[in-house]
Amino acid sequence: MRLLYFSPVPAGSYAQRPHFLVRAWLERGAESVLWVNPYPCRLPQWQDVRRVRGLNDQCTPVDPRVRVLHVPALPVEPLPLGPWLNRRLFWRSAWREMERFAADGPWVLGVGRPSALALAAIGELQPTASFFDAMDNFPEFHRGLSRRAMRRHEDAIAQRVDLVLASSTFLAEKFACRGLHVEKLLNACENARAESPPSALRLPPSTPVLGYLGCFGRWFDWPLVVRLAEAM
Repeated sequence: MRLLYFSPVPAGSYAQRPHFLVRAWLERGAESVLWVNPYPCRLPQWQDVRRVRGLNDQCTPVDPRVRVLHVPALPVEPLPLGPWLNRRLFWRSAWREMERFAADGPWVLGVGRPSALALAAIGELQPTASFFDAMDNFPEFHRGLSRRAMRRHEDAIAQRVDLVLASSTFLAEKFACRGLHVEKLLNACENARAESPPSALRLPPSTPVLGYLGCFGRWFDWPLVVRLAEAM
C-alpha cells in the first residue's frame, strides 16, 4: 500500500508529528509515500515579510521511499475564485503527478492540513482509503475570511474521509459529535530528543519541574505559564 500525504509542514522542517506519522507508515509496510508540501492557504499578512524562512528547511533527512512534491500557489485560496485560479494556473504539474501516483495501484490518501487541493484529491482521485489527521484546531490559526475558508475545507474533508485521527480529547469530541469515525492519537515525543536540561538548570530531585516541548504562537497561554510558575 502507498500513501499520498498532504503535509501541514515542509518535509525539510524539524521532525514532528507529520514526519513520525509517515515514518510509522513506512515501518508498517508502506511501499512509498508521496509527500505534498504545504502551500499558502490563507491571505497574506504584513508579518509574513519578517517571517524566518529558514525554519522551513532544517535539513531533516528524508527517507528514500518518500518523494516530496512542491505545489506552487498564490496566497488567494480563501477568495471565492482563489482555488480555481491556482488550479488553472499553478497546480497542473502537481496534479498530473498525483494522478500518476493514484493510477499505479491501491493507495491511501492522508490529509495533515485542510486545503482546497486536498479536498479535490479526495473527490477526484478515488483513493482506496483516506484519513484526516486533526493534529490542531486548524481554523483557530487564522482570522476573518481565511478562518472561514479553513473551517469550510476542514468540515468537508472530515465528512468525506474514512477516518479522523484526533490529537486531543477536545478535537476527538469536536468530530465525534458529528457522527464521524474518530480515533484519538495523542501527541508524543521521542525520548532520544528529550534531552536533559543544562547543568545550570538542574534542581534537587524533590523540586517539581514542568516542561514544554513544541511551538510558540500568538495562541500560547503565557498567563497560564506564569500562574503555574508562581504556584510551584
